[in-house]
Amino acid sequence: MSHIESGRRWWVAAVLLMAGMVMGERWASTRPVTAQDGRRTFTDLQDREARRRAVEELGRSGDERQVTPLVEALRGDRDFLVRSAAAEALGNLKSELGLPALVAALDDVSPDVRAAAALALARLGRPEALPPLRRRLQDAEPLVRSAAAQALGKLGDAQALPELLKCLTDGEPEVRTSAAEALGALGRREAVEPLLRMLGDSNLYVRSRAAMALGMLGDPRAIPAVSELLLDKERTVRASAAEALGRFRDRQAVLPLLEALRDREAAVRQNAAFALGKIGDETAADGLVDALRDEDARVRARAVDALGALAVSRTLDAIVDSLRDGDALVRTLAVQALGNFKDDRATEALVQTLAADDALLRRRAVESLAKIGDARTLPAVQTALGDANPAVRASAVVALPRIGGSQALPALLTAFQSDDATLWSTAAFALARLGSEEAFVGVVEAVGRMAFDDVLSRRTAIVGFFNALPESPLRLQGLVASPDALRRRGALLGLMVVTVPPAATGTFLEALADSDPEVRRAALAALARTDPARFAEATAQRLAAEPDPAVRVEWLSRLTEPRGTPPALAETLRGLAREDVALEVRQAAVAALDRLRLPRVILPGPSRTLSAIADVAPPPGPELDPSLTSPLPLPPPPPDSPRPASAAPLPTVAANEVPSAPPPAPQPVATASAPHLPAR
Repeated sequence: MSHIESGRRWWVAAVLLMAGMVMGERWASTRPVTAQDGRRTFTDLQDREARRRAVEELGRSGDERQVTPLVEALRGDRDFLVRSAAAEALGNLKSELGLPALVAALDDVSPDVRAAAALALARLGRPEALPPLRRRLQDAEPLVRSAAAQALGKLGDAQALPELLKCLTDGEPEVRTSAAEALGALGRREAVEPLLRMLGDSNLYVRSRAAMALGMLGDPRAIPAVSELLLDKERTVRASAAEALGRFRDRQAVLPLLEALRDREAAVRQNAAFALGKIGDETAADGLVDALRDEDARVRARAVDALGALAVSRTLDAIVDSLRDGDALVRTLAVQALGNFKDDRATEALVQTLAADDALLRRRAVESLAKIGDARTLPAVQTALGDANPAVRASAVVALPRIGGSQALPALLTAFQSDDATLWSTAAFALARLGSEEAFVGVVEAVGRMAFDDVLSRRTAIVGFFNALPESPLRLQGLVASPDALRRRGALLGLMVVTVPPAATGTFLEALADSDPEVRRAALAALARTDPARFAEATAQRLAAEPDPAVRVEWLSRLTEPRGTPPALAETLRGLAREDVALEVRQAAVAALDRLRLPRVILPGPSRTLSAIADVAPPPGPELDPSLTSPLPLPPPPPDSPRPASAAPLPTVAANEVPSAPPPAPQPVATASAPHLPAR
């Protein structure tokens, strides 16, 4: 029996596997349609769903060039769902090019298309759409009237007020709901009385939207009527009424909202707590403290947030206790609430929270300490610079100037020079916020300590700092003349990233004669980056006079642009490659010649060659008969003898070859004197 049962199971599994393969092939064959399919999608695809997906993809592309195929789909597709999707896609693109087609679509035969066009026109935000939208308030279909009312409210069309007020008496609830919402968005007091009447509407959504609209209008005459909705039988209406009462920001609503804190529905209690925080009346403090014991975590979260907005000192202990709540959101909002109390109990609790396991809690604790601004907490916040979470470290950097002011300068400069991108990028912003002369000079000195590549990698942060302070280029120019070499170097590098080339070229050229080699290196690097042509000219004129071999090597390494090389530069480089006393300079000169695509031939100096030849010339002998001094013909070489070598070529230096001392001058072969010639 067991064998038969196992066989059946195997057969069922096989059938299911085959069915899954078939369905998988069908699913794979209907690939997603992308924006690259373009017009071909609308003309070739026969499947309605495929065309609709193609239209939606074009709407998500954000490419204005897709307006044309979408307009074609809106005007000519045979299916109303595709046309509706095209109208929505044009609204997503928010291009004015689609405005005429959308206005025309308000007269489409399908109410779905007309409604989609109305909502899309609201997203375009063009006033040309207002008259045709107002006409759609008289459409035969409630779906279209509702969409037109929503669109006119979003567009803020005050001229539509009379028509929207009429819509409050529409026979369809969805139209009345949209009209109430639109009247609230318009903010016109003329709508208060009609909306008050809508609070008794038979439809719960109409009552809810009317209450919210009255809250948006903010007329205190509506508070009693809206407060009565807190007793409505529908939870949605009570929750909307509680939220709307918070928008009034009026003390009249406090007592009804305190009662709502005991509603049987958590959504109502949550909105009541939120509204009491918006109103900000101290009489609500005790009720909100009681709400911290609510069984629903969302209610407790809203209550602690509201207590933070009230900042009543007698509620502080209750907020501190909420740091031990079992819900993470409640703990986080409690930390934020403590930032509104300038009390030692609050700062002590926040400092302790810096050691919490939750990174978000630590970050919010740093932000709250910055909000309090107690300088005694500066050491604790400085320890957060080494937090494992980058967001906590960034928050600590931002908090330092708010807490310690100028006392935070050393820590900020240390963060600015660290290898942590989170620290140095945020530290530049924090140092700019200090804005003191000490901070300016400190950043210049910090830049002076950086390697050239580090300055380039932090260019955005450095530029952001200097641009945030007034007259930074002029102040940097002044520091170039500082007696401190570190400041001079930092000022030159700062000018390199701040000024627009070639504004600082003259300053860089003058700094090439600085007494400090590091300053000269910074000047030549800045000049090479900002003005390559002037750098090449300065190299031809000044490189040979540079006393430091290390500076000469770096100078040569900065020659990378082969175009526009002045002729004098080639002679300078050949001279260095041939005669510089430092081997590394000669190597760098040869490498520069190769990078600049200059001839690499190095001829021996003429004076050295002539003197060598003069030293080995034979002494003058007696005058001989010219016939006796003619060279003898060489005997013919044997057939199998090697061919004599050609004359030795001039010495050359390859791109990667180290130049050596010039070879000794070849010794001339002395001609035999007459007495030793053989007889003819």
